[in-house]
Formats: sequence, structure tokens, C-alpha cells
Amino acid sequence: MAWTRNVMVFPLLLALLISSTNAIPEDAINDLCSETQDKDFCLKHIGTDPRTKAAANLNGVLLVAISQATNQVIDGSTHIDAIKGGVSDALGQKRIGVCDSDYENAHTKFQEAWGKANEGAFMEVINFVRDGTNAVIDCINVYRRDGPTTDNPLGYFNQNVFKLSEIILVVNNKLIG
Repeated sequence: MAWTRNVMVFPLLLALLISSTNAIPEDAINDLCSETQDKDFCLKHIGTDPRTKAAANLNGVLLVAISQATNQVIDGSTHIDAIKGGVSDALGQKRIGVCDSDYENAHTKFQEAWGKANEGAFMEVINFVRDGTNAVIDCINVYRRDGPTTDNPLGYFNQNVFKLSEIILVVNNKLIG
């Protein structure tokens, strides 16, 4: 998983070095974040990211947002690995297994979204982000069905993926026009 993160970060760091003089204006990021439901979250995760500050255009910001979402999915998967050994009941094991599979699927979908954004295929980005987000939604829902409703141990990561998905779609819609 760390290798995947490095593969995605390297092109963004290269862009940072090349385009730092053509950086997107900070007020444009502020305006963009104002269009989201959680402006503070957007400014914290996108506005302060050094790759955003170096992005020459909205496509660079889109790549940063998708990278951030992918990192949340990777961190969620790491959390699943850390806690699944401590789940002893059959229903809990089934639920965490579903989430493990869902997060693997979400990881693949966000990677594909990043690739399509990098190619400029913005209409396809929508589909992959939707599918990745829906995988996370399935992980949420598994804790609400087939038995008593319980707290989802991935709540933090789920929320971050949702919020980043919204940011991705706001930026992507600006690129589509």
C-alpha cells in the first residue's frame, strides 16, 4: 500500500517543483472550498496541502483531492488490518470482512479516478469516484443490517472519504464546465 501512495505522490511532487511559479491563487482555493458543505475541512485537507499550493490549475487540485481520498482509504484499510484480529463474534467478523473488501474496491476505484483525471477524462472521473464512494457506503451499511446496529469502527475514515469525494466532484464539475 505504501508503494501505491508513493507512485501517486511522485508525479504531484514533480509538478510542485516545475509549476511553483504558476500556482493557482489562494483565493481560488478559498472560493472552491466555499462551495463544499464543510469549508473548514476542505481548507484543512486541500488548502494547506503543499501540492495544492503548487498546482498550476484545477486539474492539479483535482489530482490532490483524489490522492487525499485514496490516502484515507489506505489508512482505513490499515485500520481494518489492525482491528480485525480483535473481532471475535461471527457477525463482527462478517462485517469487518465486508468492509475490508469494500475498502479494497474503493482503493481501486479512486486509483482509477486519479488515472482518468491525469488523462483529462473528467466524465470518467465521476463514475470512478461514485463507485469508490459507494463501496465505502456499503461498509457503513453493513453495520446497520443483518443483526443489531452497531458503531462502525471506520467512521472517521468514512466521513473523510465522503467529504473528499464531494470536493473531488466540485473541482471536477468546474473542469467539465
